Amino acid sequence: MCAIVDANKFGDFMSRNPNEAAEQFQNWMRGESGGILVYPEIPPPDKGKQGKEIPDKKTREDMRQLIGEYRRSPNMLILLEQYSVMGRARRVKLSEVAKMHPETAQARSNDRHILALALASGARLLYTGDKQLKHDFQNPQIIGNPPGEVYASAADKNLLRPDICKNC
Repeated sequence: MCAIVDANKFGDFMSRNPNEAAEQFQNWMRGESGGILVYPEIPPPDKGKQGKEIPDKKTREDMRQLIGEYRRSPNMLILLEQYSVMGRARRVKLSEVAKMHPETAQARSNDRHILALALASGARLLYTGDKQLKHDFQNPQIIGNPPGEVYASAADKNLLRPDICKNC
């Protein structure tokens, strides 16, 4: 029952007056059959040395992008920590995310870091509005089997079910 919230939905997810899609997702997260959000561990800033242990330059850049997206939204990090205490979120080690970084020419999006987080965590539900990422996340040649499901609008409410992410 693991899910990922893409940075382009942080604002909707964090809103005090969420749109219908965000409200449905929040209610699902808080409910008995709700999911568990996965997110990367965010190491403290280290003056540009971040990720030097990751030898591949492209993977290192993607991991920095992933960390940056979360750092730019401190309220999201606070919420994730609160969910973690409640057992509704879990951190995935950045080294594990980096190991799963997909090197595929088939990827259309520039969000390989999100794909790597899904592969490292087993998450198969993504809340995003990014159409290219949606394509990649649902592609079994990139994400594996089972392929991912994408929650993008209130019309996708059927995806908010207990069995959506059994692999987590």
